[in-house]
Order: sequence, then C-alpha cells, then structure tokens
Amino acid sequence: MDRPIIFHRVEPEVRKSSYNSFDNVDFVLTGYEGRNLDLNSVRIEGVLNCFINGVEPTSTAGDADSIVYFDRFVGAHSFFETIQTQIGGSLVENVMDYPRLIKMKSTAQLNQSQMFNSENVCELKCSDEEQTRDYIFGEVPQTALNEAAGNRLKGHTPSDFSVKPRICLNQGLGKLAYSKTGDIILTVTIARKEQIFYGPDNVAAFTFNLSDLRVTFTSSPMMAGQAPQVQMATTVALKQSISSNRANISMKVPAICRGVSASFQTQSKQNTLPDNNLDLVKLPDMERIQFLFNDSTSGAPISYVLDNNVDVLTRYIESFGDTGVNSVSRRNVLDNMAYGVGVDFGTLADLRNQKFSVQVEANINAETRVMYLYFHSFITV
Repeated sequence: MDRPIIFHRVEPEVRKSSYNSFDNVDFVLTGYEGRNLDLNSVRIEGVLNCFINGVEPTSTAGDADSIVYFDRFVGAHSFFETIQTQIGGSLVENVMDYPRLIKMKSTAQLNQSQMFNSENVCELKCSDEEQTRDYIFGEVPQTALNEAAGNRLKGHTPSDFSVKPRICLNQGLGKLAYSKTGDIILTVTIARKEQIFYGPDNVAAFTFNLSDLRVTFTSSPMMAGQAPQVQMATTVALKQSISSNRANISMKVPAICRGVSASFQTQSKQNTLPDNNLDLVKLPDMERIQFLFNDSTSGAPISYVLDNNVDVLTRYIESFGDTGVNSVSRRNVLDNMAYGVGVDFGTLADLRNQKFSVQVEANINAETRVMYLYFHSFITV
C-alpha cells in the first residue's frame, strides 16, 4: 500500500561546502513519481555561518558583542534575494527583492507577540533586533578549557533555519500531480551582505555564508486517473524611481491581479553600510497617491485616491489581506519599519494589455525614492 505521506529532502544540483553572495542555487523537486506534491509543505533549510576576520566568533575576543543585525521581521528569508519557480519547464514565478516582500507581509499581518510562535522562530524572526545579533553569532560558549590561553573557543554552534518561502507552491490549496507537472525547479539567489545585515560593525571584517542548504517537502498518494487543476497565488515584482514632488509612473504588468502593495526606500541608501536595506521609508509630507487602470470588461477608468496616511495604511493592510493584527504602529511607521501603500481591487483586473499608473504627490525634496511594487496574481496548473 502506498504510504500516505512521504517527507522528501532535496540537495542542491551543485553541492558545495558553503554558498556565498550572488550564488544561484538550483533545487529539482523530484522523486515523487506517481504521487502528488502537497502544496504549502515546501521549506528551505540551512545553516547561517558568520565570521570576524575569517574565523568563527569567539567570546574571548568580544566578537559576540559586535553590533550587527538583520531585519527581525524578515529573519532567514533575508538570505535569498530572488526566488524563481519553474513548473513543467516554464517559469511561472520570479519574485525579485523577495526579502522586502516578506518585510511588508510580516508588518501588515503579524504583531510582535506572534514572533514567538514556532512557525516564526524557526525562520529566525523575532520581536527584538538584539535577538537577531544572537542568531548571527550563534551559540558562543563563555568558558572552555583553553580559554585562559587565549585560544579560540571550541564548541561554537551556528544558527540553523527553516523557512517556508512565500511562493506559489506555498500559496494554494490542494496537491500537484507529478504526472501533470514533472520535475519542479526552485532557484534561489543568495543575497549580498549589504542587503541582509546592518549596524555599525557590518564592515569588511564581518562576512557570512550559508551551508547545508536543502529543500524539503511532502508528497501524498494520487488517486488513479486524477490530476485536478490547482490554483496558486503568485507575486509579480516591479520597481520604479520617484525623483520629483509630483511623480507619475506607469508600467505594464503581465498578469491578472487582485491588488497591489508597495513600499519605498531612499535610493542613496540602497545596499549601503551600515543601513538597513529593508527599511520601509515613510513618504515625507504625503499629500496624495492615486492608482489608475482600466476596467477589464468595460474599459472604463478605475481610480483609487488616497489622500491621508490613515487611509493609506488601512488600504495597505487590506492589500495583503487584513488578519486583524499587524505591526503598523505609529512608532514603527516613524522608524521606517512598517510604512507602505496599496489597494485591494476587490475583483480581478487584467493588466496585461494596458498601462498601470501611479501618481505620487509628496515632499521628495531631491531625495530620489525607489518604489517597490508587488502585484498579487495567480496561476492555474
């Protein structure tokens, strides 16, 4: 009798002792022929290794006191700049600037106490940035037999992680039959140090890599002759620059979408030390934001006008799906931790053959902002 559930572990196509910034790591999800891949079961796992001057941190050298952090709302998701998914030989999703999407979703759908839930702890998310420093330097013992001699302490344990990537394979109901899709390929791009870490000690002496990377998932038996269609949510990521107080940007979005969520960053602080590359920068003196596109059926223009920050933040939360809790507090907004804009269209809008426009009126004041837009779409397989 076919086993009801099988746990699968997939190693990278090119196995290495460690994976560094810019590395593209391919995982081929296979080995479940004649079965179904269970949606919402895919995880990326590995170990975070950090170094000071090329060696593991030690307590005798005070390395564990170095002030380096990663974003507490993002956790280990921040290690992956881009995640691509190929099904049936076709690229069905390419989530660029993936960690920023996670920062936005986390702040819009989770509160601080939820960071203690096991599903977030295993992703290295936490309620306080100081705890991220503990994750970075792992478990550093305070005493050892060779401590008096000033030698590097033995027994250092780096932090491991297990993240559930917010990709199409984890955003659907049902199962994917292998007979219908064949092998599925996940490709992750390892982010740069400047994209992950921040703080005054995030300098040249501080380096990192990932090791023991693998993808895990579960499969279940397929009923004879059954391979039903499955719908999965996907994300289309785009970005534009805003350099004037009254900016009008337009773009082609190759998808049918239910809504859009966006955040901002000061261009001069992109990928720079010691800044947090995942800051959700508040627009200064925002006067008006307008989203414009045409109705898919009638062709009539549809416009969403937001002219105060209460409305802006309410619509932003709704664009992800209001869970009843969030981290969009006044303090977090002022600290560039939880600001964003967006709208839930309330219906499906076909944006493939038209221009989607955004008008922004704010006091940009010659500080060019990068606007990251994430359109919420779907695919049927």
